[in-house]
Parts: sequence; structure tokens; C-alpha cells
Amino acid sequence: MLNFIKKYKHLIFIFIFTFLIYELFGFYLVYGDTNSSFGFSYAIIRGEVPYRDFNIISTPLYAFVMSIGLKIFNNYLMFILQQSTLITIQFYFLYKMFGKKSFLIYLSMILLFLYSFLPTYNYLCIFMLTIILYLEKEHNGKDYLIGLFIGLAILSKHTVGVFFILPTLIIYYKDIKKILKRALGALLPGAIFIIYLLITNSFNNFVDLCVLGLFDFSSNNANVFRIWTFLVLVLFIVELIILFAHKKDIANYYLILTLLFSVPLYDIQHFSLCLNCFTIMILPYISFKDKYITKVVIPSIIGFSVGYFFMFAFCDNTIEIASQLKLYNYSIRYKDEYESLLIINKMISKDYKKYNNVIFHGGYYQMVLDEINDRNITYYDVLLYGNYGYNGSENIVKKLKKEHDCLFIYPSHVLKEELGQYDKKIIRYVRNNWKKLENTEYSKYKYDVYYKE
Repeated sequence: MLNFIKKYKHLIFIFIFTFLIYELFGFYLVYGDTNSSFGFSYAIIRGEVPYRDFNIISTPLYAFVMSIGLKIFNNYLMFILQQSTLITIQFYFLYKMFGKKSFLIYLSMILLFLYSFLPTYNYLCIFMLTIILYLEKEHNGKDYLIGLFIGLAILSKHTVGVFFILPTLIIYYKDIKKILKRALGALLPGAIFIIYLLITNSFNNFVDLCVLGLFDFSSNNANVFRIWTFLVLVLFIVELIILFAHKKDIANYYLILTLLFSVPLYDIQHFSLCLNCFTIMILPYISFKDKYITKVVIPSIIGFSVGYFFMFAFCDNTIEIASQLKLYNYSIRYKDEYESLLIINKMISKDYKKYNNVIFHGGYYQMVLDEINDRNITYYDVLLYGNYGYNGSENIVKKLKKEHDCLFIYPSHVLKEELGQYDKKIIRYVRNNWKKLENTEYSKYKYDVYYKE
């Protein structure tokens, strides 16, 4: 055991510290996209079918991978244990390629408020890319295997992974045999996925949500003119210089494509992914002594993480263990938000029994409420712009027109906000066509309630 610990102490450190990041330092990451990712896996273990039963706007490999552990223990704790394992495996391959310099990549994941640690399909795409880079460097002749992981990257995030085909075409354009082998490797997971879509009668829904729906997502959510756009442009220029200076290194072609993670959402969350991949790109061309890793990088990793804990826990709000929140009872949440969830759940759990349907248009709240009340995830759980296909708002309105004996609840302030992903078209339809209920339990918590017979 001592020999094992000594040999793999770097991986043991990464696993334990990553778990602490999710459980302690990065507790605020439980909201938004993280919760949606957990919710999609939760839906799968209930027997629900992606695209047909609930809306997800990317290829679903991450949701299926994470559902494996939830079959054993359906709790957010298992979710983050699996994510910590994935990051440890990724670090194993990074360490094989770059040695102790790999800790610089881990530091780059820490720097921007831990956003690179968000457990979503974006991360799984980077995970697959890491294995592809390792294979390209150490086992370049294993073309079927490389192709297989390109296919898995596509099934992780299709809008980025599909472009990982290009480096092979650029570098090996004269080697048709090599290209065909990789193409066959990539087609295997793709063919299995298409067969799954056909068997589950969800192929058309997939095309609508993940292909045609991209037009709606881009037009409603694009935020081009921001500081993050400028920073992405800076990374692009530097990566172009590196690429032209090392044209024969296929890794650079893969890594420059990861700037697509920021399109069309130019924000800190997606920029952090680009920065992570940029760090991987520059590592082969910088020298960094091992002693600095021990004396500077690892202490910085710990220092930034602990610093973020104190900053978010005490400067912004107080925190509390969510012991009364089913499925999340081992997690830490903001106290105000946690108490608000408990209050809303107490009210809405009665309405779930009273009405035919209850729709809570409150960001990620709807999904949490469905999870802790043992309800299915539906198209109503992520009512955000661009999340339900081409002409998505109109499609949701059509669904609402078919509802009966239904409550629709949303935060009163939403229509006053200029930005945000709340779909205001849906709210306006409900306001204009459903009956407003006055002086409800929700009113004192600043929620508007509408009812349709």
C-alpha cells in the first residue's frame, strides 16, 4: 500500500483535492448547468429518453456516463465522486504527456473561480480530447482507437467534437488509409447513437434540439461584445502563432479548435475552458523546473481554492449543509437559497397533488423541485431561450395550450430584466392568456401565479 501511495501520490492528491473542490471550495458550482447535468442523469435512471421526454441541447454521452453511478447511489454526492474520478483519469494522461508540468493545467482550471470544474458535457469533451492527444503522441498508429475517441468527443459535445475530424484531414490528407481507419473508428459510436435514437423514436427530436435549435440558441443568447470576446481573440492570435511555428504538431490543430467552446456564449464560464486548453497547448514549449511545481504551483492551487472558499462563503453569503434537501443532503449551499428552496418545496409539493400539472419557471429551481419530489424531468424544466429546438418558444406555447388544471409560477422581477436566459415570450403568453391568482402563498415571496382550467 505504501508503495502504491508513493507511486501514485500525484493522482491521489488530484482525486482528493478535486473532490474537496466540488464539496467545499466550489460549493457554488452546484447551481445552473451543474444542476441540469445532474438532472439529465437523474432522468435517465428513471427510464426517461433524452430528446423525447426532456430537452437537452447537446449529445448525451455525459448524462449516460454519470447515470451509471446514480444507479448505485442516486445522490449528488455520487455525481461529484464520479466527476472527481474523471478529472483524475484525465490528469493521469496529462501527467504521462507532460510530467509535473501538468499541475500548471490544474492551476489554470482553478484560476477563474473554478469554472473549469463545472461537471457538464463541455468537460467530457475536453476529457476525450486529452485521451486523443495522448494517443496522437504515444500511439499514433492506433487509428481505429483515435477515431473511436473522436466519435466519443462528438457524442460529448457535437458542436465542438465534430471539428476534431479536421486535424486528421489536414495532417494526413495524403494518407487515405489512415483517414479511413479513423473515420471507421469514429463511425462506430455514431452508428450506435443513431440506432438508439431510432429505436427510442427520438431522432427527429434530436435533430430539432441539437441541430436546428442551434439557430434559436445563437440568436437569443449570443453575447459577442464583451471582455471575454476580446480575451478569446487574444488566445486565438497566440494559438495561431504557435500553430504556424509548429505546423507538424497535430495537437495544436485540435487545441485551437477548442476556442469553439466560447461560441456563442462569450462569458467567464466558457472562456475558462478555452484557457484550460490553451495551457495544454503551450506546455510543450515552456520549461518549468519540478521544484517550482512543489514550491509555487501546488501551494497556489491550494491557496486559490481556499481563498475562493472564504470569498464566496463569507463575503457573499453564509453557507449551510443541505441536510433536509433530498438527493443534495451531503452538499453545501447558500443558506438563503437553501431556505428558499425548502419554503417553495413545502408549498409546491401540496400543489403537485392538487393540480394536474405545476410549472415553476424559476431557472434551475424547477428541475430541483422535480428531483426532490420524485417527478419526471420534462421540457418545462429548462425554460430558457434556445433550449427547445427551432422556433422553440412557439413550440412550448403549443404545449402550454394543451395544458389543463395547470399552475404556472415565475419570479415577478423577470420581465424587468434586460439580460438573462429566461424565456420571456413564454411568460408573456401566460400573462395574456391565463388567469392570475392573487394573494397566494407564493405572492409574499415575490412570485406571480397563473392558472389555466
